[in-house]
Amino acid sequence: TQMYSEIKNTVECIVKDAPTLSIISDGWSNLRNEHLVNFILVILNQKPLFYGFIDCDGESQTSKQIATDLLRVIDEIGNEKVNSIVTDNASNMRGAWKIIEAKYPHIFCTGCVAHVLNLLVQDICTMGNNEEISAKATAVAKFIRSKNALSVAFRNAQKNHGYKRYV
Repeated sequence: TQMYSEIKNTVECIVKDAPTLSIISDGWSNLRNEHLVNFILVILNQKPLFYGFIDCDGESQTSKQIATDLLRVIDEIGNEKVNSIVTDNASNMRGAWKIIEAKYPHIFCTGCVAHVLNLLVQDICTMGNNEEISAKATAVAKFIRSKNALSVAFRNAQKNHGYKRYV
């Protein structure tokens, strides 16, 4: 219990001193097949911090329930410190994002890019002829880049959907 208290105090001090932070949340099942949801805090120039978890076993994971759980964490931390929420991309999560962003318009909710890429690679691997798929994808990308108007339209569509371009 003493170690727990020390770690909890350390996390609370780091959170208190942080100007802004992001919350990452994901669910999983433990060895007893109980459903748990964790909350990780990401603060600039800090290692990610485990903030806590909740036991959701037997609870329906609706958008409203997910939003309620995330809003509780946001309010514990202080909504003025939270700038974004990252979850998986399931429809119930996207519904929770709408609820959170309606209550706190300054908080940006998004899906995990690594999760999307993982799912994409899994799908590609089950498709069979990967060389043909790769060649077609490359051809589409080259075609878009070769047409200025199309390239600009594509970049604008990315911006409108919240994607940032990294060079």
